[in-house]
Amino acid sequence: MLAALVMACGTPTRADDCPMRIIDFRVAAIGAPQKYVKYLVIFRVDKPGVYGVRLFVTGTPEDKTHDVVARMQFTEDGPPFASLLFAWPAERLTSIIIGRVTNTATDAELPCGGNEITVHQADRSTLESFDDSTMTFGNELQATAGPLPQYRAAPDYPVAAKNAGVEGTVIIEVMLRADGSVLSADVHQSSGSPLLDWAAQRAARRSTFDPGKGLGPYLVEYDFKLR
Repeated sequence: MLAALVMACGTPTRADDCPMRIIDFRVAAIGAPQKYVKYLVIFRVDKPGVYGVRLFVTGTPEDKTHDVVARMQFTEDGPPFASLLFAWPAERLTSIIIGRVTNTATDAELPCGGNEITVHQADRSTLESFDDSTMTFGNELQATAGPLPQYRAAPDYPVAAKNAGVEGTVIIEVMLRADGSVLSADVHQSSGSPLLDWAAQRAARRSTFDPGKGLGPYLVEYDFKLR
């Protein structure tokens, strides 16, 4: 089995009552010597629960649809994002879609599905590399959702933004060091306010994570609401 996972989060694919949607699908790393590719799928989940997810990916081998299977758990106080990282032989996948979602507590199938998400073509010069010398191909790949932050620092509401009545949501993409501290914190989705974006980045840099399932990327959401 070729799977690993991170935690994580833009262009939805779901029915109205589906608890999750895919918001990104991209190439994350290139292997050697076999040239396997790691693909990253980022989800947003609106309802806590434990879900079994079957994804359909399109591409080679044989230019057909293949299954990717994952199990993901989300809690009330946890982040609303998760990401699935899986390896595939060569850079030949073109799109992905949610095929089936089940609530594992009730074994009920949920109404999910929608428009396909095509793979985002990243700048290859920025991609990581990995050793794929022992990998073999399998249609069904397993993974679990990523870890929660060990410490999530609360952002300071900028006084100027508060006085001006500015609200918004910022999504920060973080990479970790081996000890769980934050190596980098970049704006993945802006609030539209540089002040709020800056405050969210500062908070993310003060947070720590469990690096046991990888060093990232992780997506962290910060909501700035006036009360």
